[in-house]
Amino acid sequence: MEVDLKYKLDPRGTNQIGIVHLAALPTPGQAVNSVMFQTNVMCTYNILEASRKLGFTNLTLASSVTLAGLPFEPRPMDKLPVSEDSQPPYPSHSYSLSKLMGEVMADQYCRWNPELKVCSMRISWVKEEVEYPLVETMEVWRKELFGYIDSRDAAHGMLCAYESQRKGHDVYYIAGDDHSLGTTPTAEIIKTHYPGVPYTPASKNRFEGLVDCSKAKKELGWNPKHTWRTYAVNGDALLE
Repeated sequence: MEVDLKYKLDPRGTNQIGIVHLAALPTPGQAVNSVMFQTNVMCTYNILEASRKLGFTNLTLASSVTLAGLPFEPRPMDKLPVSEDSQPPYPSHSYSLSKLMGEVMADQYCRWNPELKVCSMRISWVKEEVEYPLVETMEVWRKELFGYIDSRDAAHGMLCAYESQRKGHDVYYIAGDDHSLGTTPTAEIIKTHYPGVPYTPASKNRFEGLVDCSKAKKELGWNPKHTWRTYAVNGDALLE
């Protein structure tokens, strides 16, 4: 569905108290790089600026796990699992660069208005229930850090951010609690696919995902409830 991105927010006759922004182009390949960047950045700017003028102080924005540097130009992670503090943003495509620009703008709008709350949600690869059990090649999963998030958990994460009572700009990774490679322990995945990368388990889960969502769990009260394993036979790996 295509819409006019030069929209206006009209608060008359409404009781709007905040915005959850999920619009624009969600994946690469939907437009040339320049259009991808311009569309995503301007959509986020329009939301931030319109909210400033209308006095909205509760914003939740869709950022992306691709700020960890995946999957477009995979590089060795500084350490695993990836977290908000494990490494600086590493955009490697116009899409992930546009998401970083959204976070940079959010920082400045919150500086302008100390009462503003913006949560930028670095969402993992979203999968829906109808897609389970997931099947991808090993190379695809490796570039994605064997990570995913159920669409219902992603939606709940956005809701938790929206309902939080924080101030200022915060960034959160949200992803599934487990990885996609069947019954292979996480430590073995790292030895095989990311040799030499320091790994400190974030939980007691032998199959924990490689995106640490502790911050979202602690500060937003969010916890993923859905896993592809519910739909798999004997925990089979999701490989072609």
